[in-house]
Amino acid sequence: MLEYVSDAVVLDREENGDLDVVLLIFTKKFGKLRAKVKSVRKITSKLASHLEPGNLSQVRLVEKNGFQITDA
Repeated sequence: MLEYVSDAVVLDREENGDLDVVLLIFTKKFGKLRAKVKSVRKITSKLASHLEPGNLSQVRLVEKNGFQITDA
């Protein structure tokens, strides 16, 4: 399981199931990526406001069956 930290611009956000989201992000280091974010739509999620389209966020990408974003 590899981890990367990078600044990213959130381009698009799609709902995926009840609590998950798939983001389209752009980073200088990796280019354009689709990343799955787990449990971001929970009422107690601290990530929800940072991962809206148009925001610049520092993300930690975890490569496990594709990239997954976790709080950085």
